[in-house]
Amino acid sequence: MSVTNYATAETIKCVVDGEIVPARSAAADKVAHALSLSVNGRAAGSFDGSEEVSLDIQTATAIVERLSELPEAGETSADIVGLENETCVKQKSGDAYSYASVIVRDTDKIAVGKSAEAPAMNSISVGVQAICSGINGISIGRKSAATITEALAIGSAAMAKQINSIAVGKGALAEGDAAVAVGKVAHATAANSIALGQGATADTANTICLGNDKIAALNCQVDLSVTSDERDKADIEELDKEKALEFIGRVQAVRYVNNRRSYYAEEGKKYDREAHGRGEKKGKRKRVGVLAQQVQKELFRLFSTDNFADIVNDDLYDAPERKGTEENLLTVRYSAFIPFLIASVQALGEKVRILEEKIVDKSAQK
Repeated sequence: MSVTNYATAETIKCVVDGEIVPARSAAADKVAHALSLSVNGRAAGSFDGSEEVSLDIQTATAIVERLSELPEAGETSADIVGLENETCVKQKSGDAYSYASVIVRDTDKIAVGKSAEAPAMNSISVGVQAICSGINGISIGRKSAATITEALAIGSAAMAKQINSIAVGKGALAEGDAAVAVGKVAHATAANSIALGQGATADTANTICLGNDKIAALNCQVDLSVTSDERDKADIEELDKEKALEFIGRVQAVRYVNNRRSYYAEEGKKYDREAHGRGEKKGKRKRVGVLAQQVQKELFRLFSTDNFADIVNDDLYDAPERKGTEENLLTVRYSAFIPFLIASVQALGEKVRILEEKIVDKSAQK
């Protein structure tokens, strides 16, 4: 059975399991009795809406706790008490008012805010239309949602939709197991993915995305240290030096200006392929690098795979709202070129050694 207390412009009434009950019913009396303990010493049924009744959040919570302590009386036991926007619960600060709803059950559920919902065990929901439907979850912010076990959503419209997922920031979305999205409209949509910063998108499992494509530099005091322990590797074989040398010789080093597809797919707008093709928003600063597609081509030609050494990564950018309008983003891991460079230098060193031996032999023959 659920009992909800409402204060309307006409009178305070009780709703039991969705139906208005007589003012003198046992269930209604329970709510009235609980309210009377903290509201000007009067029973709830005595208020007719002509007076303003002000309660702070602490008082409202105390009322609910007191009600939960009342002895059960069969069908009249109240396991839910809601003090919603329409009720006498107000918190006044200067000329501003905030309204709250508090829902507490025997399984430690708390909801604060108009239409806030906390139906799951040990769930906490704070904010207008906030919902926390996952066990041990927390949802804070207008229309925020933590919809599964151990999920955390903080921020307006933030959503944490998978186990142990965390979404912090306006419109942040974490919908992969243990995914973390921090920042306005940051999206972490795959298992164990992390997106940090406004508009950051991590939609491949076990990846981290720092910032959006407008980030110009990543500054830190020291280099990254990459794990490379021999004990954590298997099927170890030496890289073919001649193929590595040929690969490095074939990869094109280019100069370019940025003309990112995201420039032509602003938030809420469709990707403009034609404008992108014309380069209407291209940058001015010259940069140097390689072309991911050309690197893939040479890797496949020489090593029969386009994912050798994980130099080129695909599917790192595939935001759901852009499927069908943009191709996936290819990224190049420049540090993965180092083994090829090492093998190339070794190959060249061997060629130099052979040439030197020939020179020595010719000199000796004279």
